[in-house]
Amino acid sequence: LKNDGTFHWGSAAAHGVLTWDTGRAIVSGLGSNNLDLKAQSGYSVVVNESGSNVDFRVEGDTDTHLIFADASADRVGIKTSSPAYDFHVNGHAYAASSFLGPDGSAATPSYRFHNDGDTGMYLSATGTIAFSTGGSARYTMDSAGVLYVSSKVQAGNSGIEIWDATHGFKQVLGKDSTYTYLKNNDSSVCIHMGDSGDQANYYNNGQHIFRSQSDSEYMRITSTTLDLGSGDFSIKKTGGNNTNNYAAV
Repeated sequence: LKNDGTFHWGSAAAHGVLTWDTGRAIVSGLGSNNLDLKAQSGYSVVVNESGSNVDFRVEGDTDTHLIFADASADRVGIKTSSPAYDFHVNGHAYAASSFLGPDGSAATPSYRFHNDGDTGMYLSATGTIAFSTGGSARYTMDSAGVLYVSSKVQAGNSGIEIWDATHGFKQVLGKDSTYTYLKNNDSSVCIHMGDSGDQANYYNNGQHIFRSQSDSEYMRITSTTLDLGSGDFSIKKTGGNNTNNYAAV
């Protein structure tokens, strides 16, 4: 104990110093010595054992609250003096392995937003990831890669593409200001469907064409003619008392 009120300790020379300042006691290492806080194996180093309202703070080189334990709120902050959650990081976080969370639900998804707690991602079943908005399930994807959407799917003007091993990704459904159209594997338009003013017309290259599943043409309508495929063509009248009202042409 020196006459300046400080306490020095060490083996051959002073390695540490205990000083006092207004409202605090300061423990420091001297010279090139580290300052370690240790306990014997099997025991603990405890801060605030009495459970008092005493915060714990670690300063960085430029950040005064690099690590901060808010005793009154029982929260820990990284680079923040007012943690809003049990663990609050004011910056980026990185995990070399993974982040683990509970399964969650549509109302309380496992990964959700600070200002929107019922919107996010959760596990709806084993191997099935789900997304919710406003507390309601909106779409899921299962372990087979099947995507289910509860309401509707919207696509931009590039349409919808489907992949296969032979052709890769090809647009199969598209739309412009006049038609909605279906395409084949060569990206050629097979069917144009008009807007609501055209009702359910099927249109291709100036002709209305109707085919069977075997690709045999049944009927082709142009501006001047009605062409029928080979074989009989029947017209059936629906409704009325006679259910067998057929006329062969």
